[in-house]
Amino acid sequence: MPFLFTSHLPAARRRRSRAARAAHAVSGAVDTYVGQVESVASSRRFVDPQTLALVIGGGRTLIGLAFGAAPITAVRSLGVDGATAARMEWLARMTAARDTVLGAGTLAAVRRGQGARSWLLAGAAADAVDAVALTAAAKSRRVGGVGAWGCVALGAGAAAAGLWAAVGARRR
Repeated sequence: MPFLFTSHLPAARRRRSRAARAAHAVSGAVDTYVGQVESVASSRRFVDPQTLALVIGGGRTLIGLAFGAAPITAVRSLGVDGATAARMEWLARMTAARDTVLGAGTLAAVRRGQGARSWLLAGAAADAVDAVALTAAAKSRRVGGVGAWGCVALGAGAAAAGLWAAVGARRR
């Protein structure tokens, strides 16, 4: 039974074997997750994906317009001082433009009846990245308070809702 153990193999070959097993496990987990999301999306207990897509698009557009109208106030809500918020105004304006365009694109695609899935997935990806970046910033104490953690929760929730709506949009 010496071949059941990898101790006789060179270390580099054992690492590749572990990496291959890990990749296979991750692939299986992703397949399982996608299957579960699709089964939840087919359930009738939740909001219709088209209605959710309209809410996501409208909300994203409004948030983008609000950030664009008052970028320093938006950044201050993350728990940073006024001077830092003023230095970050350009970043808030970039984020505002991104969210406004993603929201308007989602609304237009839903009204047109095609292409909403791509807009929803793009928005979900942006929200997930925002949530991860804000979590890292909060953990390193660059931002803080209820506003920062609220934005993390909002970003994570919007990413999940966008993914759910995109899966539902695919089924239509």
